[in-house]
Amino acid sequence: MMAIVFATLAGSAAADPPRGETDGEVVERGELTVAPSRRPIRAVVVDNALGDVRVEGHDGDNVSIVSVKHAPEVDTLERLRVTLVTDPDGTVRLTTALGDGRERPLAALAGLRIDLTIRVPRAARVEARIGSGRLEVKNVDGGADLDAGAGSIQVVNVAGAVVARSVDGDQRFTTVFGDLDAHAIDADLALDTIRGRSLSAQIHSGSIDARRVASRDVRLYAIDGDIHVDAETGGGGGGPWRGAIVVSSLRGNVEVAVRSTVRLKVRARAGGRVVFAGAASRAGRDRWVEGQFGHAGRPSQLGTIRLESRYGDVAFSVVNP
Repeated sequence: MMAIVFATLAGSAAADPPRGETDGEVVERGELTVAPSRRPIRAVVVDNALGDVRVEGHDGDNVSIVSVKHAPEVDTLERLRVTLVTDPDGTVRLTTALGDGRERPLAALAGLRIDLTIRVPRAARVEARIGSGRLEVKNVDGGADLDAGAGSIQVVNVAGAVVARSVDGDQRFTTVFGDLDAHAIDADLALDTIRGRSLSAQIHSGSIDARRVASRDVRLYAIDGDIHVDAETGGGGGGPWRGAIVVSSLRGNVEVAVRSTVRLKVRARAGGRVVFAGAASRAGRDRWVEGQFGHAGRPSQLGTIRLESRYGDVAFSVVNP
């Protein structure tokens, strides 16, 4: 195991010209490249509570890091630390801190930043945590485990399982080829082109906007917010789609449109209106409204959809591809 503690990504770093002052602050930029040792780099773990993190996959086998530090004055800037640890199993770990990580910060955190831009091998798995700001992951094939705290999350063109958490930062996912599990408390979730076996998203307050979703098992939940879904069901060479879509909001409206030619059994319940577009429906037990789209078949051959809003409206429609 090798550990490096540096103020400006020193060692083999190639730093910009001397630090300068901008708008009453001191700024310093450093660069470092980490090559694989005995094993390929398989995972990159980042813990940066002091700024933004941007991770992007590339075709090389190394990890390149660019750090940009901001502080109100030179003495505080020199106490900003980035620690790099390389494990024998192929894991690269990056952490940031003020001082040596054991002392309590003496300077105003609002005036301090360490922003990290990291290029990783495409096959590496990414684990990243920030305290606030922005967390971005792009063009990786090993999946990601992301925690943004009070910050936002953006994921673009990622393969493998993705897990994302935030408190009050919005989350946006575009082109994910794998299972996705996203949770937030007070935020909006936007999903576009999700292709995996499982898609799960939960929020307390905010909206979920999911478009071009083709996961086999879709489960979206909100307490106080609207949910809009544009889903696709693939039959795999014309065979039945046996997936499930469950969408539920306590106080918001639910609107689901499915592009499908397969058989679907739909159940919906709402405190307001229930609308099934383009198909007959009938009343079931406990205020459920039921409908079937496509040709009749055995229950095991049906895709199932359940939609619910206790105080809002529910609308469902099928669009032929």
